[in-house]
Amino acid sequence: MTTQHMTIGLLSRLTDTKVETIRFYEKSGLLPEPARTQGNYRSYEPSHLNRLSFIRRARDLGFSLDQVRTLLD
Repeated sequence: MTTQHMTIGLLSRLTDTKVETIRFYEKSGLLPEPARTQGNYRSYEPSHLNRLSFIRRARDLGFSLDQVRTLLD
């Protein structure tokens, strides 16, 4: 795995976000689903890290999920 691709665990640690929350953001459409490895593991890219960091900052500032979705659109 290169620095261009991250596991969900690494993404979780880098953004201080629980794995379950990352999965929730994927299911709700806030975070695009990542590609999968041959072993069917999620493989996140820097764009996922940037987007999740933005979502986290917006949530920390008090924005609702709907407001975050609007900001991302």
